[in-house]
Amino acid sequence: MSENKQTLFGKENYTWMLIGAAIIALGMFLMAGG
Repeated sequence: MSENKQTLFGKENYTWMLIGAAIIALGMFLMAGG
């Protein structure tokens, strides 16, 4: 159970990292374009 929970957390953390990177990239793009 501990291993499964750790894997799930890692997957969620990776997803949030991608979302955060996309938001930062979008913000920089808007700042440069605006």
